[in-house]
Amino acid sequence: MTRIFSIITILALLSACSTDGLPRKITFDSTVCGGEVDGLTLTAVHYADSRMVVLPISKVRRNTEFQFLLVPKLLASDRADFNAVNVEIIGSNADSNWINVNKSFGDSDKGIVVAGCVPMDPTGTQYEFDITIPGIGFLDPRADVVD
Repeated sequence: MTRIFSIITILALLSACSTDGLPRKITFDSTVCGGEVDGLTLTAVHYADSRMVVLPISKVRRNTEFQFLLVPKLLASDRADFNAVNVEIIGSNADSNWINVNKSFGDSDKGIVVAGCVPMDPTGTQYEFDITIPGIGFLDPRADVVD
């Protein structure tokens, strides 16, 4: 019985990881977007002392929330409390100015922060944004709009 439970748990964890940066179609009311949205994209940002990892390209859909999961790695040897470090995610040009969030893991809802709402009529098929974590580094991934 324990073996079956372990296998199911491992499969659930592996399937959860496979949706990183991919759009999910779930209709819900978004307080950030001010109404009903057609889904969300959740992209994980892993960070620790001198290290940042994020997908270089996230896939987003029109009229959805673009969310990030902040995943600080906490080690006893770390010099900083990464739960308190602010993660800044902002659009890097005028077309992607809807991407804008600056929060720490401690200020978020279980690590999830909403960076913005993908426009119903996107100005392009690609949005560039910057992720900056003070004392750790800077990355410039992008979000591609898919239908």
